[in-house]
Amino acid sequence: MWRCGGNSATRPSVTAFQQELSDYMEVVRSFYGREPVVYTANDFRDYFLRDFPIKELWIRSVVTSPQLSDHAPWRLWQFSEKGRVPGISGFVDQNVFHGNAEAFESFIHRGQ
Repeated sequence: MWRCGGNSATRPSVTAFQQELSDYMEVVRSFYGREPVVYTANDFRDYFLRDFPIKELWIRSVVTSPQLSDHAPWRLWQFSEKGRVPGISGFVDQNVFHGNAEAFESFIHRGQ
């Protein structure tokens, strides 16, 4: 049983969740012609996404750098939810792209 936080008293089975996510990702791929980016935290990934093929991973890990149990590659890492940006009065998420400027350009223009 998954014991992490959340706002739902009921949760689907891993199999049901993965089937629904797979169906959704296929719709997104078909419509946009791009591979979807999956945003998740380690605990959720380890429970609901274990053995699920993710090509573009955006991992949330605000205490340490991404420590993925299977050493999967990540594309984006959210390292903070309390960043500050000039012109925005509240907190903002801060993220890192895993790669150089050329790889980032390729990533944002993929499928175009």
